[in-house]
Amino acid sequence: MDQRILLLWRDHEEEILDPTQALSALVECFGETDSEIRDELGYTIFSQLMAKAALPMGTLAALLERLISGGQAFFHIGETADAAVLRRSFAWLGVAAVLERDQANPAPELSAGDLDRVMEALRRYLDQEIDWRGYHEAWGWIHAGAHVADAAAALTRHPNLTMASRTLLTAAAWQFISRPLPWLNEEMDRWAWVFFCLIEQDANSDEVDIHLNRFLVSRTRDVNTHRATQNVKSVLYTLYFLLRWSSHRIDELQRSRWLARIEQRIAYCDIFVVSGYLTPPREFNGTSP
Repeated sequence: MDQRILLLWRDHEEEILDPTQALSALVECFGETDSEIRDELGYTIFSQLMAKAALPMGTLAALLERLISGGQAFFHIGETADAAVLRRSFAWLGVAAVLERDQANPAPELSAGDLDRVMEALRRYLDQEIDWRGYHEAWGWIHAGAHVADAAAALTRHPNLTMASRTLLTAAAWQFISRPLPWLNEEMDRWAWVFFCLIEQDANSDEVDIHLNRFLVSRTRDVNTHRATQNVKSVLYTLYFLLRWSSHRIDELQRSRWLARIEQRIAYCDIFVVSGYLTPPREFNGTSP
């Protein structure tokens, strides 16, 4: 897309006569290797329009369908070392923006069926994506691991998400953070936000708790086991402080319950507690809860 048009749209939003057509054109910026066109202009204008513009009924559903299609979120899926990952990664940022816009509507237009399709696409994407690079010297931020987490968090908060899809999302998120991938760019912080949103939306649900109780630490020298454990620990540490600092929708009793359970699980996998250098919480007995 012509950079001059993007600059005009950024500086003079009133020049955008047809927001629906503009949003469609901006999606094509998501695959650009120039980070200014893709990120600073294309996605930034897309998210601003998505938040503020008056859009005809059906626009959000159509955009969502396009973003999770083979031409966007699954474009050349399974390949590495090429720029196709940019289009896939930024498609999920677009999904997050669409979902956030719809949930802000007094009467959200996206149906449970629409959200089920997003959930299924997200699950397939987590299974099929193999290019999880964070930053590229020439292209800038790729950050697919963070962007798909943003989409998962937005999906979690949508009021029309079914309990079945919420259950699938919890399982897919836990399975993903338990994989032995080396994350270097705060991707696990974004996944902690996903679990925070799941708890905030339904603090009485046992779904997250079930997966916490399945998390077993093996103290072997296997590097993959070590990496997987580190990833889960990173999520748990961030989740703990999110619950302490950020939750205004969870009452104190529920908050205390979740903090105690997460603290116990952190203690079970913390080397300083296991080595005896730190005192664990009273509930901790040195075995898996």
